[in-house]
Amino acid sequence: MSILRRRTPLQVDLPLPAGAKRVRVLAESGNLVVEIRSEADEVLERHEATFSKDEGRWRTILPAVAFWLALAIYLAVRLTGLAQFPVYFFSDEAIQTMLASDLIRDGFHGYTGEFLPTYFPNGGQYNLSVSVYLQVIPTLLFPRSIEVTRATAAVMTLLAALAVGLTMHKVFASRIPWLAVLILSLTPAWFLHSRTAFETALGTTFFAAFLACYLWYLQDHPASLPWAVTFAALTFYAYAPMRLTIAVLSLLLVVLDWRWHWRTPRVTFISAAVAVVWLIPFIRFLMLHPAGLNQHLEILGSYWLAELPLLDKLRRAGEIYLNLLSPAYWWGEPRFDIIRHVMKNYGHFPRLLAPFTVMGFVWAVFQMFRGDTRARTVFLAWLVSPLGAVLVGEGITRVLCMVIPLTLFTALGMEKILDAINQRMDHIPAPVRGNGLLVLIYLALAAGNVSMLNDALTHGAFWTRDYGLNGVQYGARQVFAEIQTRLKHEPDLKVVLTPTWANGTDVLARFFLPQDPPPVEINSYLAYTETYRPFIPEKTVFVMTAQEYLELPRRYFSEVQVEQELPCPDGSPGFYFVRLRYAPDFQELLAQEQAERRKPVEESLEVDGMLLRVSHTRLDMGELRHIFDRNPSTLIRTAGINPLTLKIAFAVPQRIEQVSLRIGGTPSRVRLSLWQTPEESPHVVEQDFPEDPLPRMVTLRLENPLSVSMLQVELWNASDSADGHVHLWELEWGTLP
Repeated sequence: MSILRRRTPLQVDLPLPAGAKRVRVLAESGNLVVEIRSEADEVLERHEATFSKDEGRWRTILPAVAFWLALAIYLAVRLTGLAQFPVYFFSDEAIQTMLASDLIRDGFHGYTGEFLPTYFPNGGQYNLSVSVYLQVIPTLLFPRSIEVTRATAAVMTLLAALAVGLTMHKVFASRIPWLAVLILSLTPAWFLHSRTAFETALGTTFFAAFLACYLWYLQDHPASLPWAVTFAALTFYAYAPMRLTIAVLSLLLVVLDWRWHWRTPRVTFISAAVAVVWLIPFIRFLMLHPAGLNQHLEILGSYWLAELPLLDKLRRAGEIYLNLLSPAYWWGEPRFDIIRHVMKNYGHFPRLLAPFTVMGFVWAVFQMFRGDTRARTVFLAWLVSPLGAVLVGEGITRVLCMVIPLTLFTALGMEKILDAINQRMDHIPAPVRGNGLLVLIYLALAAGNVSMLNDALTHGAFWTRDYGLNGVQYGARQVFAEIQTRLKHEPDLKVVLTPTWANGTDVLARFFLPQDPPPVEINSYLAYTETYRPFIPEKTVFVMTAQEYLELPRRYFSEVQVEQELPCPDGSPGFYFVRLRYAPDFQELLAQEQAERRKPVEESLEVDGMLLRVSHTRLDMGELRHIFDRNPSTLIRTAGINPLTLKIAFAVPQRIEQVSLRIGGTPSRVRLSLWQTPEESPHVVEQDFPEDPLPRMVTLRLENPLSVSMLQVELWNASDSADGHVHLWELEWGTLP
């Protein structure tokens, strides 16, 4: 009996019963346990142990295989048919490669001489940075092509897919991180832009990586913080509209998580030092180009620079912000975006997944109020995403980064529903229980990706019939391929290509044609009707749009021969390759029309409550009021007349000490003639301005202020002929401040 009172278990070997291999008697806490095991039991136990070990291995391997397969699907959907969809190849894509090519050519110096420039000019504004450097290695290794340029950017977006997947797995302890990868891949706005070389997708990619690193840092992995800072900086530089977004989000996280940051002061100080290092290129840019940021906003026509009451600006900002947060924007028909940035009939975010997005959002908000820093960080990322657009206006490219928090909300919502289903497995039919349901979801999302890809490649070219400048700007690949073929067969052929069908046709010409400068004159046939320009009809081909061909003034030409027609995707006429020959009396006709065209136009308008009588050169773009509206995005252009002349008669004499004009970047000359009274000789001031990469404000100052009753402004494009087009954005006068 004493043995049963022992505090430790006692094992006693007994004679084995028939068929038994071993009998164990355990005595503990006053209880006896007798265990009789046969040989078959031990064999079964060994099999169960082996099965459990294999099952554990498969439970580890299968999710990993599913995750990497999801990434492979993502990449395949990005890279398949890159030249086919989007149907256009935009100059904002081509410029990335061309700037990288020029950077290599110039020994990694920018156009203004700085080594490794922070930003590169594009369309008169400094707005490209990391996306140019990304294209350097592909430019060195491969011939220029749509596929190489787009694939470079598309492969980089794989980081965004990896980031959302790892965020779900490492931060939210998801057992199905592939879900976020396939949801992101299936998002229409992301599908479209991640297949282009637009820098918005690159900025969003770094934004996703920043969120992943910062959330991992909050999971007690302090070494992730310097990486979060680095990706925040790359986000800042990659896409201009995201500067405000990432700056505000970073500031909020610094303030809200300050206690967390002080837990590891060494890492925090290292991260702060990394941030300072990343800030140096931006400070250098501001020092070298102090007007760069304002010029960017001016060119985009930001209402923040307009002469509006502050309350109106704030009201407009709030309107933009709420429009872009609205579910109607993401799941409804796009109201603010041009067609080339839209997947027609899809919405910007998957409509069928909307209930899961809402559920994930509600869960995140609930968790946030319970102190969950993970949910709060994702919520803040969603909340600040529209800030980049608030500076200018609505647009999916400016708010594309919102797809990252929306993807995480959707994946979280779907996983919560799956968890609820698994808790009630007894009520679910056997075929969809457990892993079977996950397999069905996986296959459905993968099939959705393939279906969207097939639809885009098959029907994307027909989502709109507007293939011109205000539409998708179709034709770069087709037109330049034909031009290159012709130049190979006729090396001395002169090609005159119209610029009216796309932005940056000069950039596209450099991209597609191997010669630099390209052997193409970027000009409208109108230039050959506004002045006499000798050309050899047999050696000159004019490439014009179908609309231009219809409007061709046949009276100027004795011969109009269409050599080839390039159709649009829907079969309608797109471009014509035309041979022209001047009519014998062309110069006489032209002289008569030029004399009529050069007659000044008389207008009266009110500016700041003052009536002005203006005699000006005939215009073919803009209205006279545009140069007085203090809106840098509006302008006037002469109808092929150089110089532009404006003669302004004031109802009340004006005290003038300086005159300012916003002019283009070409070398220019400005002459001012100021009359104090109509009877006196004018006071004349003249000044030349050298070429500049961007439109700029120039000012001419008088030695002494004058009371002026009449002002004449003459503006020449110094490098153009008398039939050049002269642009003017703004005209102001007054005294020195």
